[in-house]
Amino acid sequence: MHLYVFMITTYFLQEFKNASAFLLRDARHAMHDILLLRISAILPEAISDGGIDSPTDTDLLLATYKGGSHLTSDIQNGGTIMIKVNAMGDACPIPVVKTKNAIRELQGGGTVETLVDNEIAVQNLTKMANQKGYDVHSEKVADNEFKVTMTINAEAAQIAANSAVATIEEENCPITPLNKKNTVVVIRSNQMGNGEEELGKALLKGFIYALSQQDTLPSTILFYNSGAYITCEESASIEDLKSLEAQGVEILTCGTCLNFYGLTDKLQVGEITNMYVIAEKMTQADLIVQP
Repeated sequence: MHLYVFMITTYFLQEFKNASAFLLRDARHAMHDILLLRISAILPEAISDGGIDSPTDTDLLLATYKGGSHLTSDIQNGGTIMIKVNAMGDACPIPVVKTKNAIRELQGGGTVETLVDNEIAVQNLTKMANQKGYDVHSEKVADNEFKVTMTINAEAAQIAANSAVATIEEENCPITPLNKKNTVVVIRSNQMGNGEEELGKALLKGFIYALSQQDTLPSTILFYNSGAYITCEESASIEDLKSLEAQGVEILTCGTCLNFYGLTDKLQVGEITNMYVIAEKMTQADLIVQP
């Protein structure tokens, strides 16, 4: 009987030790309460042939997160702190609020990676990062899953740490499905305007880059005729187009045009479409932009 009690007690003591070690592991990177709990533990020396003596008190130090359930992990990455924020399923402005509060906890700088499930959230997070001067990158991980990564230097992190905790009431939604127009950009040539070819290509490259930096992005960009070259190998705009796609912009290139120019196997970004879809996108648009 004594041996059985000893084994059970030893098991629970080990579980408590494991729990405390786990909680303390991340205590450096978050706001937390430190609780000192006194538990009654039956230690081996408390067991005698005559029975069980008075329990021995053991102190156990526990750390409890107050950073919020949005923090899925808080890890060291090559000496740089990374905080991962899960905002999947959250409506605006919750992803922005969660991300701002995660940035407050960086203290000495680091990276915050936020997962969201819609392009509107990506655009709002990107706009916030640009306003604050953070380096920001977004990518489409899967259908209805996007990752927005912000890198914050030590100075910016300290400013964020000294700011008030972000709340839903104080944030607004600059870009929402209700106020976002269905804007379609149509690129029908591999250069912008008429005139010198070299100048026209440089202008188009600049236009696409400028488009990727706008607060409100288009819903769709259509490429047809010689514009099909812009989404294929050797195009100077591939990275800007990938950035737009990662932020939820639909990139569509005419399949007939790709085939005509022998570019079908050279497509680097977006999807192949047909004239029916092109006509549908244009007729349903609130605004059509043709550079």
